[in-house]
Amino acid sequence: MKKKIASLLSEIESAIYLKMTPELLRYFTERSVKSGETRRLPFVEKDGLRWYDREELDSYNSYLREPWPKKPDAQRPHLPKKIKDDIMLEAAARCPVCGFDASGEAAHIEPVAETMSHHPGGLIWLCPNHHTVLDKIAVVHNVKKSTVKALKEILVDRRLRQFNIERAASSKFLQLLRQVESLSVLISDKAMTEAKKGLKAIAKIDFAALGETAEKLVADQPKQKAGKKPAPLQVLASSVAVSAKNVGKAKPGAFKQFAKEAAAAKASYFLETGQVDCPLCSGRGVRNGQDCPACGGEGALDSEAANQLDLADFEDVDCPLCKGSGQFKGSDCPECAGEGMFERRYLEQVELRDYDEVACPVCSGSGRRFGEDCPECQGDRRMERRFAAHIDIGDYDEVDCPLCEDRGQNIDCKVCQGTFKLERRHLNSFSLADYSLVDCKLCGGSGQFQHGDCPVCGGEGQMERQEYDRVEWRDWDLVKCPSCKGSGNGEFGECSTCGGEREIYRQHS
Repeated sequence: MKKKIASLLSEIESAIYLKMTPELLRYFTERSVKSGETRRLPFVEKDGLRWYDREELDSYNSYLREPWPKKPDAQRPHLPKKIKDDIMLEAAARCPVCGFDASGEAAHIEPVAETMSHHPGGLIWLCPNHHTVLDKIAVVHNVKKSTVKALKEILVDRRLRQFNIERAASSKFLQLLRQVESLSVLISDKAMTEAKKGLKAIAKIDFAALGETAEKLVADQPKQKAGKKPAPLQVLASSVAVSAKNVGKAKPGAFKQFAKEAAAAKASYFLETGQVDCPLCSGRGVRNGQDCPACGGEGALDSEAANQLDLADFEDVDCPLCKGSGQFKGSDCPECAGEGMFERRYLEQVELRDYDEVACPVCSGSGRRFGEDCPECQGDRRMERRFAAHIDIGDYDEVDCPLCEDRGQNIDCKVCQGTFKLERRHLNSFSLADYSLVDCKLCGGSGQFQHGDCPVCGGEGQMERQEYDRVEWRDWDLVKCPSCKGSGNGEFGECSTCGGEREIYRQHS
């Protein structure tokens, strides 16, 4: 069990968690949306950023789904304009059914008279015609409620995908930026003078990639309205793009200047987004040759999560089971996989009592069951507690044989061997369909083949499906006799292989 991290989520993480926009989330913190009530979504403000508790988010989400009060003279609760506008933006102001964009309305997927709720998850933007269709279910129309629900899921998933693309873009860009920063530092290091030419050749490729990525990020960002502050990632990418171009001009000290400017731009970006370099991997995203377990390889963490991170949890300690030897009962230790050590954060996961030996729960420590070695302990009588805990004693209860019940008790049952009973654990080891009777393909169910008993079904005409599936039926196809090449003639008369029939079964060829 890994150490529990604080339940505080950043604004963008909270928005993704509730499948809402950050703008709508912030709106819920600033005012009460239900008439006559004062409840708002609580948050914690730190370093100019807002943080939300996961439990509070769940509670407020449930609160929104509960019926909203309405004024005495109103038929339904008031729908805040902010929520209506958000639903419109979710659908890009187009009806997702027909694409109409001249006018639209926020429609309730479930009748508002039943839910009395304006939860954003229950609203979808529709043109007036399809809003009417949705409200009047009795109207014969090809657009059903299930269709509208599916469209709502698509719109929500599309929005979440946009959020995640933005996060992924920032993560990849930061990793590329760190790589170029490292090269810039090495090139400026006097101790690396003899390798400077090679480093610059590598840097030329990486700087070109960084510049292209930065320019693409800037171009992909939506145009900002006059007076509106650009997105933090756009600011970072713009700054890096300019710095990368200056390096390309090969000015003296350009690499050192780039490292300085990039560090300042990144620091500003982190401040804006509430992130810091991961303290475990120092922003590299890699630890011990693998993705950093603290930041997941992103190299950055939300500042609150970073503050909650205990670096001591990632220090190596002796495995308490094998006491650092890597061996347990003559084999690699199952807890540390033979390494003898693991990170402190995994200590809570080790239950030493799970390795205590206890009496086998199936044979009660006798080692025998029905005159044979116990199938669980193999006659050893005892086993480690961790194995005993996973045994379901009910699996050894006897139940009626399902094949006997299906086909009658007058058969030679291959499942229960005629006892009419078997242990519950064996029920999943076979399929009744394998024992169903089907007509023999060779004799067509007659049991007769060429004036005698069918050689495949033994004259029964039917066979179990499992046997039927094992037969290579193509072996019973007639093919040209290979001895006489289909002439039917042999050296001294009729062909001895086909008896003059010209054809034989493939299995005899």
